[in-house]
Amino acid sequence: MSAGVIALVGVGITAPEEVEISSTEKTIETTKMSTQSSSEIQASEEKRQEKLAEEKKQKEEEEKQKKLAEEKKQKEEEEKQKKLAEEKKQKEEEEKQKKLAEEKKQKEEEEKQKKLAEEKKQKEEEEKQQKLAEEKQRKEDEEKQKQVEAQQKENEQAQQVQQEDDVAEMVYVTPTGEKYHTHPHGNGDFSQTTLENAKTRGLEPCKVCY
Repeated sequence: MSAGVIALVGVGITAPEEVEISSTEKTIETTKMSTQSSSEIQASEEKRQEKLAEEKKQKEEEEKQKKLAEEKKQKEEEEKQKKLAEEKKQKEEEEKQKKLAEEKKQKEEEEKQKKLAEEKKQKEEEEKQQKLAEEKQRKEDEEKQKQVEAQQKENEQAQQVQQEDDVAEMVYVTPTGEKYHTHPHGNGDFSQTTLENAKTRGLEPCKVCY
């Protein structure tokens, strides 16, 4: 209520114009207050909507960051697993190659040992055969030597017997003849002598007598 209205009431005077003015002012004031209240409400609502929008935006940003973080984590995990799988595969391949190399080395060593054993066996066999051949040759040489010695002894014995026979056997010779005879025949002055003596003189056996 305005000061003019209060003054009029105090003196007991009623003025329609003033009452109308006062009502209009009141209406204006009410409208002003209503307008002010509506503006405040609108401002408050806008502020609230702005806050909600900011919160929504912040929430979306947080969710986006969370999603990005999860995707990053997932990607890192996948890369980690992939790396582990590759390392495992590489390790398995290295172990496989190592095993193959060891098996190859072992096989080569076995073949080498087998070859050495075969060569040793062959060498031993050759030495054995050579030794047997040498023993056989030695025995043959000994046997041959024995035969030579036996033949030589037999010849010596035969020669000795022949010499004894020559000494014991008597033949006939002539002073000028070149033969010795078992008995006198033909013309000539025969005399008796030992066979040994006739051979010593270089006489040969008579073809008629012998």
